[in-house]
Formats: sequence, structure tokens, C-alpha cells
Amino acid sequence: MLDFAVLKYRNQKLSEQLAVHKFEYHALEGKFDDLKQKQKAHHETQDLANKSWEHLVRDLKAISVCKSGFQNPSCSAGPSNVSTG
Repeated sequence: MLDFAVLKYRNQKLSEQLAVHKFEYHALEGKFDDLKQKQKAHHETQDLANKSWEHLVRDLKAISVCKSGFQNPSCSAGPSNVSTG
């Protein structure tokens, strides 16, 4: 009988520990999902900034080539979205 009481007590304690671990796991899982969403938004913003930067650099190169006197078909159309003043 004593062994049964000890096993029952240990089982109860293990069940309590399991419940605590499950709770902590779900809390951490929620934090992880939040971080993934923030990281996704950060990457989207970074991609947009990189594309804008590449577009600006391309337009500035076109302006530089056109002002240097080099005849290029794109010089007559002018660069897109950039004002030369």
C-alpha cells in the first residue's frame, strides 16, 4: 500500500510540473510568433527601402550620364521620379 501512495503522490507532482511546463511553452510560443511577425514586417520595410535606394541610384546614374554629354536614348525621356532642378 505504501508504494501505491508514493507513486500516486509522485504522479500528482509530475502532473503539476507538466501543467506548468505546458503553460510556459504556450507563453513562449506566443512570444515567438510575435517576434516572427515583427521580423516579417522589418524585412518588408527593409526590402522596400532597398528597392527605393536601387531606383534612386539608377536614376542618379542616368542623370550623371546625360549631363556628361553622353548620348543615350534614355536621356531624352529623362529619369523617372527625379527632378533635375
